[in-house]
Amino acid sequence: MLASLPPIVDVYKLAKQNKTLQGDLVLDKMPRIARLLYSNQGRVTVKLSFTREYGISILTGKVSAEIELICQRCLEAMPFSVVLDIKFGFRNKHERKAANRNEFTDDMDILIIDDGNIQLSDIIEDELILALPLVATHEFDSCSASQFIRKKRLVDNGDKTAKKLDATSKPFADLKNKMKR
Repeated sequence: MLASLPPIVDVYKLAKQNKTLQGDLVLDKMPRIARLLYSNQGRVTVKLSFTREYGISILTGKVSAEIELICQRCLEAMPFSVVLDIKFGFRNKHERKAANRNEFTDDMDILIIDDGNIQLSDIIEDELILALPLVATHEFDSCSASQFIRKKRLVDNGDKTAKKLDATSKPFADLKNKMKR
């Protein structure tokens, strides 16, 4: 297990020193992504390098995590692996504007910050959220809900065997009799 990362870092100071930080962040300390997970137990492994190029401080790194999403078919845990390469440029809003737009590359997001201090977990959490699928589902054959979906398809296609199976399963049949009273 790696050491935990500092919660707040001074980007400008670390970039001038060409520092590299490596460590873990805990998922249960990231409330926005925790709401989207089946379980918020686990760790995010992070390796971040700070440099200075083109007059801006740059953060590059690798983020990886094994998380459990909620399958939207069966509502059970679905393992999901996340491996991200990140790159951010930081500018102080009081620094001079970049003279040339070519100073910024397309593979880097530029963040304007006041004093150089950033909360690492917020940036990592944002990137993890962006990496999640819009609709998390197991592969169809490995999902526990697939048997119900297959049965529904048979009924919709007019299969007599499926209709017979469907007729034996009437969870609200007793409700009909109670409604008549």
